[in-house]
Amino acid sequence: DDPQRARLHRMRLGNLARQLPRLTGVWSAGSGVQGAEISGDGTRLLVWGATESGEGAARVWNLKTGAAVSAVLSHQAKINFAAFSADGARVVTASSDRTARIWNAVNGEPLTPPLEHSAPVVQARFNASGDRVISCASDPGGAGMVALWDAATGEAAWKEEHGSTVVHVRFAPDGRHFVRGSLNSLSALDDLRTGKSGPVFPAVPPFCSRLVDSAFSPDGKRLLAVGGFGRDVTESGALVVDAKSTVPNSGWMARGTEPTRGVFSPDGRFVATASPNGAARVWDAVSGEAVTPPLMHRSDVTAVAFSSNGRWLASAGSDGVARVWDAQSGEAFTPPLPCHASVRFVQFIEDDGQLLTVSVEGLVCSWELRQNRWADHTWLGPRAVHAARFNSDGTLIFTAGEDMKLQTWNTRTREEARPPYDLKYPADELLLSRDGGRLLARGGKVTVVNLATGQALPELRQGRSIAEHGAAFSPGGQWFVSVGPNPSDAIRLCDSTTGKERWRLELPGHAGAVAFTPDGKQLALAGTGGRVFIVEVETGALLEEFSAGPAGIEQMVFSRDGRRVLTSSSENTARVWESGTWRPVTPALAHQGRIESIHFSPDDARVLTASQDGTAQVWNATNGQRVAPPLRHARALQAAAFSADGRLVATASADGTARVWDASTSQPITTPLQHGDAVRDVSFSPDGRAILTASDDHTARWW
Repeated sequence: DDPQRARLHRMRLGNLARQLPRLTGVWSAGSGVQGAEISGDGTRLLVWGATESGEGAARVWNLKTGAAVSAVLSHQAKINFAAFSADGARVVTASSDRTARIWNAVNGEPLTPPLEHSAPVVQARFNASGDRVISCASDPGGAGMVALWDAATGEAAWKEEHGSTVVHVRFAPDGRHFVRGSLNSLSALDDLRTGKSGPVFPAVPPFCSRLVDSAFSPDGKRLLAVGGFGRDVTESGALVVDAKSTVPNSGWMARGTEPTRGVFSPDGRFVATASPNGAARVWDAVSGEAVTPPLMHRSDVTAVAFSSNGRWLASAGSDGVARVWDAQSGEAFTPPLPCHASVRFVQFIEDDGQLLTVSVEGLVCSWELRQNRWADHTWLGPRAVHAARFNSDGTLIFTAGEDMKLQTWNTRTREEARPPYDLKYPADELLLSRDGGRLLARGGKVTVVNLATGQALPELRQGRSIAEHGAAFSPGGQWFVSVGPNPSDAIRLCDSTTGKERWRLELPGHAGAVAFTPDGKQLALAGTGGRVFIVEVETGALLEEFSAGPAGIEQMVFSRDGRRVLTSSSENTARVWESGTWRPVTPALAHQGRIESIHFSPDDARVLTASQDGTAQVWNATNGQRVAPPLRHARALQAAAFSADGRLVATASADGTARVWDASTSQPITTPLQHGDAVRDVSFSPDGRAILTASDDHTARWW
């Protein structure tokens, strides 16, 4: 019966619907699919497997249109593996008909005679330069072989027989070795020149005696081994070893889960594994400690892939679904994406904006990841953006950060409204005067810009050294105050139109935080040791001094009626005080980490705190009781804000997300609004219909 509550509910459902991944493409690449691979330039898809009659078939497809690029690459038996050359011009296939073949990736013509083996060929790969192919073959009786081939002629450089099954080969980045993996004997880094056995891995027991997958780190210095360890395969898991010495470089990962797949993150710091117990998981590549909880499917996980920025992990399984997860927190980024059959391949495409899946039935699906594309607009800068603000009527947006520029954007055209202003220092905060005429940019210095002209006040063109939270506009916008970073620095009150100093106050022992009373007649200054100084704005005279406890005050803000003041302290607490007496109204509002942001609600009935402990909390401003459960993120919060009507709260976190919540229930109104790095700032538009975020990923986004 509450119209406002019904509106919030509709808003939540609408936002969730907008963010569901949308199926943007679907086509068939045949049936009996064993695997797939995307060309290096991201334009083509190679799919391989077997036809219904059991013959081997592979084909190259246009990734955007789903049209066939090549003819069918045929073998007399199932194709077990296939791969592009680095330049994408050729394809090598490995078949149970005991041959590997090299093909033109465009017209499907064979480029060499068949590469003959003594057993079914399990894998074949090109080296980085594309002039060599390595292959392995094994028969049901257990014997195997490895061969190195000239990719231009199809002639064998060498063939090496083994008394055990060889099921995995991979060129090492050093160009001198290759990985040889077996199901029933020790795996090793063998000599590429001769094919002779090299050092086993790891260099110390338990040795890898059943290698099912491997991967080199992006820098080529480490090797991930996935499979079974110990002479009798008594241990299963994944282990990172040095690519030269094969000495272990990590703790055990996925121990006891019999993982079948493993990949490094793009920066090499993490490893993801896939296991038949239905779990994918992310691990620290050095310590081996789990980074995420198990990321569960209903049956075997068959594929995992990191996004190019490492923020996301895609997993797919024989349960016929794919999922996208936050690679740090393990939070589900998408619901299960139905692929209608066991999924053989999953990969991020289109700059991580889409997910591609290929099922065993040959169904190729591309999914638009709406959270990555949901922002109404993104402004991309050269460096991290630390602050972003709407102007008073929502027609302009201001951004600033590490590029030392203050930029102004038109919200209708999304274009720059005026040339950027050179601040000459990185800005951390933007404050708008109440009349909307001036903007204060604070970093290590402070600059006040006239928004009508886009120019700084004459006396502040070079900026002035400033303390954290040490600047504020008067309520009427006529004045601004600045506090230097040292306790001995002067406090200055300046004209907001000219920048000229009205008075200067020497007040030893001040701590930086400052706030005007709502009537603009007085100024509160935080002092060391919890002291508070009250100064007359007209004259700069010190009127009173109070004690607000032993802890230093880091932030302060007055309620709109001026009767109370909210502070945060160095002891990770906030508190509401009577403004006339500085007697406490509430008990300490405690967090487990530094408080980064404090606000009264528009009706002054509640207060909002956001902390490095990963939570924001809404409190009753009279008794200090929690109004609702904490608003939780995976990492530290950087900022938070109430909407103009006080019904919503927006939060920004170092976990790379912003969120909008119902302020009275803590229920999320949106799923995570994703950036590629920490989100530094968040604010609502004046009408409450949009939020603005600023991030270390070099963007500001309008949602």
